Amino acid sequence: MYPSNLARHLDPLEQNILEQRGVFDLPDRSMCDTLVETFFTWVAPIVPIIDRLDFIRHYQDPTSPPSLLLLHAMFTVASRSCSCGSQGTGVSSPRSFYKKAKALYDAGYEQDPIPLIQSTLLLGLYWEGPEGI
Repeated sequence: MYPSNLARHLDPLEQNILEQRGVFDLPDRSMCDTLVETFFTWVAPIVPIIDRLDFIRHYQDPTSPPSLLLLHAMFTVASRSCSCGSQGTGVSSPRSFYKKAKALYDAGYEQDPIPLIQSTLLLGLYWEGPEGI
């Protein structure tokens, strides 16, 4: 879904580091769909910073996918609220999504300011507290 050559502005070493960190690896499509739905059901009403229709249009269009940074940021907060759990379902932990998003942010992967701001706000909601809260 996200070939690593989308980051043409990054040097090859930085791209290699991002690939090794697994930032281009996403859960299977059904799990991504579940996380996106969880985000718009539980998170977006509290933090309404992403236009659902615009996002879904990009999410369903393989020629114009949403920002990878934004997707990992959304998955970070959605996986906290997802009832599917992370054991045995193929869902990464919120920390795993956070680390991928942070790697993309630190590398300067995203150049569009709108998803960059949206992602930063969502990542600000992440905490490493007890999972049961």
